[in-house]
This record gives sequence, structure tokens and C-alpha cells, in this order.
Amino acid sequence: MNESNEITTIGQNLVQARKARAWSQKYVANSAHISLITLRRIESGNPTVSIGAYAAVLRTFGMHSDLSNLASPLIDVEARIIQAGPKYKKPKYKVRGITVAKTLPRAEQGEM
Repeated sequence: MNESNEITTIGQNLVQARKARAWSQKYVANSAHISLITLRRIESGNPTVSIGAYAAVLRTFGMHSDLSNLASPLIDVEARIIQAGPKYKKPKYKVRGITVAKTLPRAEQGEM
């Protein structure tokens, strides 16, 4: 699933939540302290809307409890695998009698 589809799905889920409560768009927008236009963009899955606006709508529905898990290190599997791997020490060399850590290109450091 790509970014656009995920955001569209969130918007569709919020439409369903609003309709299940029989709330109008105006009521949700006012409760979330956002404009009606912003709520319509959220519901349509517009990726340019700020995460703060999404969070405000989620709070209005009482669905905000999992927001803190969005980028939690506890669910970052890739980072945990990297941290569990062998530790790499940068080689050192001397320049005019001073020990200097050799700077590696990003690809060699494991960054992409």
C-alpha cells in the first residue's frame, strides 16, 4: 500500500466514523478547531493536510490513543535489527601525529 492509498483509507475511515455518529462535517470541523475545507480535504485523503489536523479530528472521535505509536522505536523493526547486528568501529589513522577517525561514505556507514 502506498502513501496515497493509506491516507485515502484514513479519510474513508473518518467519514465512516462521522456518519456512524450522525455528526455533520461542520460539527466535526468546529469540534476539531479546523476549517470545513480542511476536514473535507482530510476525508478525501488529501496528503497535503498537516498531521496536526488529522490528529485534531482523531481526538474529536476519541481515536487518538495510538498516535504516539506512529514512529515508536518499539515498532521500528529495521532499526532494532541494525542495533542488534555487529558493532562497526570507524578505522582511525594519523594525520601529522593526530589520530583522526576515517569518515566513510554514507553507503558504507549503513545509511541510505
